[in-house]
Amino acid sequence: MSVWLNATTYYIDPSGNNSNAGTSPGTAWLTLTYACAHATTPGDTIHVDAGTYVETKECVLAAGVSIIGEGQTSSIIKSHYKATRSDIVPHAAITLVSSAENTNGNQSLNNFKLDGDTSTGTIGITIWKRSNVVIHDMTIVDFYTNGITFEGFNDPKTLTTRAVGNQLYNCTMSNCGGASDVTYAEGGGVIEIGGQTGMLIHDNVFTEKSRAKGHNGNIVNGDLYHQGTKFYNNKCYNKNKGC
Repeated sequence: MSVWLNATTYYIDPSGNNSNAGTSPGTAWLTLTYACAHATTPGDTIHVDAGTYVETKECVLAAGVSIIGEGQTSSIIKSHYKATRSDIVPHAAITLVSSAENTNGNQSLNNFKLDGDTSTGTIGITIWKRSNVVIHDMTIVDFYTNGITFEGFNDPKTLTTRAVGNQLYNCTMSNCGGASDVTYAEGGGVIEIGGQTGMLIHDNVFTEKSRAKGHNGNIVNGDLYHQGTKFYNNKCYNKNKGC
């Protein structure tokens, strides 16, 4: 990733306040939602201090901004946000959405836990039309529909450029893929991929076996509009089917 000379690190802390400056541990903000709305300059980092945070709104993360925690058992984001998906723009607990295909995200999410809180949250993370997004060393659990979506386009009929350089590694994901439901959860997968070139998915543990028979989704859902995806050194556990 690029080094930004004017980058700022912002902090959130369970004892913080959104009226603070957010630029030091002693002036930390309270919520990730607020931090994502105000840390918007490429190169900025949102540092998630140790503790548990309950988020009820969508966290919209700008291109070039990273989220880094203090560890998967220390920094815990519980999302109660009910994500939806319209014909154009998807929504999630953490949403990385750009209007132009192959927008350079140049950002990372790592070292924290994202918890749908026993499926209260609907979708964990959505990366839409962004390239060079790296998600690693995370725990993602208990989202009703989908854990992570990497999608490079709105409509395959108008696809011109795929996303490149996206990676998912050293993560643990469980109970994040719903299936056989009347809502958008129908056909959900722990990971959804499409419109990618050369995506790397490796050294993860994926488990989808907590739900009643017929309601555990796929480990990976994908379309025909990605190429060169490498899926290796992953462990997959599914109650009804394989990956």
